[in-house]
Amino acid sequence: MLGAGGVVPAADNYLRGLRELADKYGALLIFDEVITFRLSSGGMQETENVKPDLTALGKIIGGGFAVGAFGGRREIMEVFNPENSDSISHSGTFNGNHVTMAAGLVTLELYDSAAVTRLNKMGERMRNGFSGAFTSNGIKAQVTGIGSVIGVHWTDEIIVNGGDVVRGAKKSGNLSQLLHLELLNQGIFSSSRGMYILSTPMAEEDVDSAVDTFERTLKLLIPCVAKKAPHLL
Repeated sequence: MLGAGGVVPAADNYLRGLRELADKYGALLIFDEVITFRLSSGGMQETENVKPDLTALGKIIGGGFAVGAFGGRREIMEVFNPENSDSISHSGTFNGNHVTMAAGLVTLELYDSAAVTRLNKMGERMRNGFSGAFTSNGIKAQVTGIGSVIGVHWTDEIIVNGGDVVRGAKKSGNLSQLLHLELLNQGIFSSSRGMYILSTPMAEEDVDSAVDTFERTLKLLIPCVAKKAPHLL
């Protein structure tokens, strides 16, 4: 799934196809699970049953602190083993930072399969709510994502990749930014590019409140839509 590129889920068997191509040509398959690791106890690779050669992680594994990590097949990771005379150094000022590791460990202990399932269900609830809000206001737009990660797109065209996201954004002017600012006025903080990510302290009441606010905000923006992107009405 594209993250900052528009929260666009991969097509069915896309990841499996990448695995097959990597095996065919002897290339390493690397999964960036910085965002998608939250969608399952084992990330998208567990959900799709596709095993990469390397995995990049971040965000959630630090419990709110800045962090990054990578891991993979033993023979690949041996390249970084300091016990080997020809190893590659992987140094860093905050490598293995005690506070970050402690916070990350507690986060991963609390964010068990039950918590993942609960958050993903709430994400689906919000995604459906946002989509319904567009429909009830007569606005042609799309809401994408998986589980607790949601993307809003001011376009009536099919979204398959990042290029589709960019083209849709250009045709809609600054509607994403206007939605972001008006939601701020209404007490909802979101990404200006239309990305919404839920967190464990949230409850269904919070999701329903966000959907209600989203719908009210869309009503306020209809004159702007008529002026900047009339093809969406």
